[in-house]
Amino acid sequence: MITALLLLLFALSHSSPCGAWNANLAALNVIKRDEFVKRAIISATTATAAPAIAADSGSVDRVCGNNILPEQTIPGAYYVECFDQTTRNVDLDDGQTIVIGQGSTSAGLGGRTGVGLWNSSILLTRLLTSLCAGGKPLIPTKLNSDINVIELGCGVGLPSLALSKYVNAVVATDGNAEVLQLTKQNVQNNKASNVDVDSLKWGEMVDDSYDGRFDLAIGSDLTYNSASWPLLADTLKV
Repeated sequence: MITALLLLLFALSHSSPCGAWNANLAALNVIKRDEFVKRAIISATTATAAPAIAADSGSVDRVCGNNILPEQTIPGAYYVECFDQTTRNVDLDDGQTIVIGQGSTSAGLGGRTGVGLWNSSILLTRLLTSLCAGGKPLIPTKLNSDINVIELGCGVGLPSLALSKYVNAVVATDGNAEVLQLTKQNVQNNKASNVDVDSLKWGEMVDDSYDGRFDLAIGSDLTYNSASWPLLADTLKV
């Protein structure tokens, strides 16, 4: 089990009943638990995505990049046009460019949603890096440079990679072996020496070394499947 978490952030992307994405607004819910958080430093809010999608739709790199594009429904899953790219260069406002490798989606997305870069991951990354670049603490009791972070359901690892510039260490976790291989390659390609990648399936026994190890847990798109909620809660002991 993972304990001693001070703040848990969720970026929820599939916010409408049909799963369509509003390119201008994205709800970022900050979930606070009294047993973990004594002073709230971030309140529940709605963040403006300001995607500034390139006018030249023929320029795939410009359109994909770090932009928020509509999510389409396909049988059994959702889909974003940029999933067809094997690599996305994500330029962030703090000056970082994160190179993200994605898995092929030609075989469909059933059980493989983590191989692509989703809107919510980009939005969470924007929020975290804007706070850090602005000199604001992620938690009230420590300097950002001393914080240890765990990302749950990391997918291709964008938030972990971007946040690693500001914190002591990050552990990016997921329960899908294919996703973990992609994330490990992304960590290597971005030379993020303080990011570890680990397998973590919600609800299963967690190594004792996780207890009390992390100050901050982050995650994006973790709650779109209600069947996984009890497993997530069990993993976090909330």
